[in-house]
Amino acid sequence: FITKCLMLLIPFFAIILKIFYPKQVFYNQIIYLVHNHIAVLIIITLSLLISSLGLIPDSPIVIVPIIFVLSSIYILLSSYKFYLDNRFNTVIKYCLSFVAYVVFFWIILNFITITYMAFGQVYEFIFFG
Repeated sequence: FITKCLMLLIPFFAIILKIFYPKQVFYNQIIYLVHNHIAVLIIITLSLLISSLGLIPDSPIVIVPIIFVLSSIYILLSSYKFYLDNRFNTVIKYCLSFVAYVVFFWIILNFITITYMAFGQVYEFIFFG
């Protein structure tokens, strides 16, 4: 469900970023968001791989903060470089957009869960082939 939510979230989040950065073209926002989502998924995969190798404890209390910090650093640096904004504005806009992202993610995750519970097999056929 999580990867489906991430892909459904990209256009909504591009609209949010369009509010913060009105000079950017919409499709550039989409490409930037796809890039960031792929980077976060790579960070998650590498963190879980390192955890399974026993290099860090296999506990969500350890893994989730590592993923959050690495992802936040990556997104902040990429935002600073992509939007060419000053550091203070980049951090403020990141914090505000992060809150909006979490809210939209929660809404879409609930929507997918409710539709899956309501439609079951039809839903699996449409979304999972």
